[in-house]
Amino acid sequence: MARHSENAKRLLNGASWETLREEALAIPEGQRPSQEVKRDVLALAGRKTLDGFIGEKAAQLTALREQYESLEKLKDLSELKAADCRKQRLRLSQADAVPEEFAKIGDPDAYDAELKAQLSTAETRFRDAMQRLNRAESDLGDRSYEEYSEELRKKQAVFEEQKAMLARWKHIREVFTNLRGELLGDPMTDVTEAFRENLRILSGGKLALESLSEDLKTQLLSGNHPLTYATLSEGTKDTVSLAFRLAVLEHLWPEGGALAVFDDPFTDMDPERTAEACRLLQAFAEKNQVIFISCDEKYKNMLSGNVIREG
Repeated sequence: MARHSENAKRLLNGASWETLREEALAIPEGQRPSQEVKRDVLALAGRKTLDGFIGEKAAQLTALREQYESLEKLKDLSELKAADCRKQRLRLSQADAVPEEFAKIGDPDAYDAELKAQLSTAETRFRDAMQRLNRAESDLGDRSYEEYSEELRKKQAVFEEQKAMLARWKHIREVFTNLRGELLGDPMTDVTEAFRENLRILSGGKLALESLSEDLKTQLLSGNHPLTYATLSEGTKDTVSLAFRLAVLEHLWPEGGALAVFDDPFTDMDPERTAEACRLLQAFAEKNQVIFISCDEKYKNMLSGNVIREG
């Protein structure tokens, strides 16, 4: 019995039974049990201990009191927030001035990533360029980059001067050529064209005139192969001679009236070329006087006109 009395005193913690009873009766109805409240507090604290959780909240409460308990501090904080608000409003008012290329960016993060990738590539290229520059400077030897640059500058100046001089001389040549053409014309143009056509007819297209210079130097072609006078057969020489002779006569007497004498000119030609030569000579004789001398009777049937026999 004495033990129970001691336990009761310990639980009462010095309070009388009447006092505790009055306090219990004063508790409003519907109060949550202490164990339930303790369980919720522990759940709210999470992994922290109850003392740690209480200490953390107490520190936060102290910080809030220090921040807001003074009117001056609240005014200062209000001014900071107002300044930040003005700054944001200014940025907002300038939004219309954003360049169109940036205004169309749909995904800023993706655009930022792309720019960073481009920057990385540019930095890599810059490092490579610097390495090449260093190697180039190393290869300069005893001469400095500035010395080479000065030499290059001088040579470029000379080069540009030569280019300008060349342009002037080319212009002078062009003006001279045009003026000469206007004043004199090209006396060899019609001769060249007539020579080329006569040669084509006489050779059946096997020979072609590539060029005829003002000093009458002739370049002939057989297909794509150049020919020299030494490689021509006697019959081909006769062909070329007749083609050129008729071209010159037509140039000198464009209206006709020329007198041409031919002394057995087709002796070394083959029959096909001889026939073409007679037809070409017959056409020339329509506007010019032609005297054809030969002892070969075959020409009597190949050429028309008066026949004069010897004796």
